[in-house]
Amino acid sequence: MLQSIDKKFFFYIILFFLLVTINNQKNIKPNLFEIKSINLIGYKIFDEKKLLKELDQYRVNNIFNLKKDLIENLIYENDTVENFDVFKNYPSEIIINIKKTKFLANIKIDGKDYFIGANKKFIKTKNNDPNLPTVFGKPSAEEFLRLRDNIINSSLKFKDLEYLYFFPSKRWDLEFKNGNLLKLPLVTSPNLFEYYFKISQLEQFKEKNVFDMRIDYQLIINEF
Repeated sequence: MLQSIDKKFFFYIILFFLLVTINNQKNIKPNLFEIKSINLIGYKIFDEKKLLKELDQYRVNNIFNLKKDLIENLIYENDTVENFDVFKNYPSEIIINIKKTKFLANIKIDGKDYFIGANKKFIKTKNNDPNLPTVFGKPSAEEFLRLRDNIINSSLKFKDLEYLYFFPSKRWDLEFKNGNLLKLPLVTSPNLFEYYFKISQLEQFKEKNVFDMRIDYQLIINEF
């Protein structure tokens, strides 16, 4: 008799725990960490609605599983983006902070206007920026940025440039806003620009316009 009671008691205990477990599972929110909102801050990209629509496919993902590289390609489709950071605001919000690239120069490619960006991209534009220098020729973005780095690492100021001419030989000529024309050799360096800067500041060369440095270790100074 006692054994029968013990078995029934044990059965009801097991049944009680099963019912409690099932009830608790129903009360747990299965979508607690589901991505419900994606917010953009920082640089307002031109086609924000399109990006948000494309990012919407990740709303059903668990916030713990979302990786930056999943949305990287979508963000970098916009050529004006320099970089971005993704923050997870638990339990269900993604915040994307986007930084706009800096426009460094105007350039025309196949008859269309572009900016050269600090992110090494050519960025389509409807109108040139008159405050930026204009590049003529077909340099790569890397070739332009290499030249710019050499200039800004000298005493020269890049903003003082009016035009940059790039030749098929990979050589550059620089025309400054003060009217000076600097003809460069194939290989440039900050030291070369520093030398030009010091020479151009001398009183006896104030009225000179053309500084020809195409031949190594030589400087030929002329007037237009």
